[in-house]
Amino acid sequence: MPPFGVIAETAGGTNPYFATGAGGMLQVLLNGFGGLDVTPEGMVQLKTSLPKSWKSLTLKGVGPEHKTYVVKK
Repeated sequence: MPPFGVIAETAGGTNPYFATGAGGMLQVLLNGFGGLDVTPEGMVQLKTSLPKSWKSLTLKGVGPEHKTYVVKK
């Protein structure tokens, strides 16, 4: 399907990509490791932790203000 050439999720499909899996991975990075939470007052960053082998995580261009959020060990 245009514009990315990704076939839609279908029963018995042969495409290894699936949108719900990609969405889940984004949630892990943004909300889990990044600690981002959407509140009625806007985006806030909660205290979180990173995997042992990671030194930091930088999330750029988040939200309508295109903010940058950083998590460090």
